[in-house]
Order: sequence, then structure tokens, then C-alpha cells
Amino acid sequence: MTISFLPKGSTVNADNYCELLETVRGDIRYKRRGLLATAVILLQDNARPYTAARTLAKIDRMGWELLKNPQYRPDILHYYLFGPLKEYVRGKHFKTDEEVM
Repeated sequence: MTISFLPKGSTVNADNYCELLETVRGDIRYKRRGLLATAVILLQDNARPYTAARTLAKIDRMGWELLKNPQYRPDILHYYLFGPLKEYVRGKHFKTDEEVM
């Protein structure tokens, strides 16, 4: 799996998100041979870089299916994702990006 970070102070935009999709496609091709011949279903949130026309066109050209995002439910999201994540990192201190990984 390829792990990459944007430079500090940078934000995700449609251009670098499309580059990330290409990287993921390469990772799938390398690690899961034949999977790209079947459907890849992508779930992402509704952030602007992910819903930009350029991004949606890229996903369409790649032949991936975009799973419709369920309605935003902060109570469920917090309980199932952020609660366990907060518990896992509680009391831990990270000095560098590498320590987080």
C-alpha cells in the first residue's frame, strides 16, 4: 500500500485527489490482480474535492462505481468511528508524522 501525505499547510483539492485515485488504482492492480476487471466500489464523503466535476469524471473514466453517501448522521459517525479512535489515541503523544503510522 502506498502511503503519502501532502506537504504541511497544503489542502486536498480535486487535482491531488485525482492523483491519489490513480495511485490507489495502481495499488489495486498490483495487490489484487483481476479486481479491476470487476467493479471497484468507492465510498467517499461529500467534501468538495471529492464531488468536483473533474473528480467525478475521473472516477467514471476509471470505471469505478461511486457508492451514494448516506445522509450525514453525526451521532452514528461519532459513535462508530471517532469514539474508538479517540480511545485508541488517548494518552499517546506523537512528535512526528511517522510516529502516527
